[in-house]
Amino acid sequence: MNHSRSLFLESCDDVAVALKDPRLSMLWEEPSVLEEQTVGSVAAHVAHSCRVAMMFLDQPVPDGQADFESAIDYYVKLLAVATEEMHEGIRHRGAEDAAVGPAGTYEQFVEELAALSGRLQVEPDDRLIDVYGGNTMRLDDYLATRIIEHVVHLDDLSRSIDGEAFRVSSAAERFVVECGVEIGRRRFGGTSVVRALFRGPDDDGSTPFPVL
Repeated sequence: MNHSRSLFLESCDDVAVALKDPRLSMLWEEPSVLEEQTVGSVAAHVAHSCRVAMMFLDQPVPDGQADFESAIDYYVKLLAVATEEMHEGIRHRGAEDAAVGPAGTYEQFVEELAALSGRLQVEPDDRLIDVYGGNTMRLDDYLATRIIEHVVHLDDLSRSIDGEAFRVSSAAERFVVECGVEIGRRRFGGTSVVRALFRGPDDDGSTPFPVL
């Protein structure tokens, strides 16, 4: 199995550990740090990743070249056209998925992860899938978008339960940070990214970044 798929499965293991955290069960119906979403709906959204990947793999293999060239390209292009209706649909699906409760969400995720793990053993490296509105991308690039979802939303969950950050793979975290920098550069420009990385959001420039 190639590195991208191994990293995805590693991040899935981190999701499984988080879903078993008893604090999630206690606060499942409480509001999260994300607008109009409960702790449970965010957790269910994270757990949805394996189910969606299998759904895409069960569809016919599309023809032609990939429309989204990478995970970065996927986010840049989709965020540019995202509507409130799209966000509302995501929130609604998360709430529906969360209705099975914390134990059910965990059990479904583990079952779906096992099925997807076996499927990833046999899918070719150049496998294309249809991911959104007839747009295609390579399977491994799509799995990279799920790594980003895992790391970002596990942080949302940890902040929602006012706890320490959930464990995430250092390799996954590094990958997500690198992607995030490039997504930010393409969306907002290099200057904005430099300021975000090296200056505080309200920094007036009076405290220079140290010269090392």
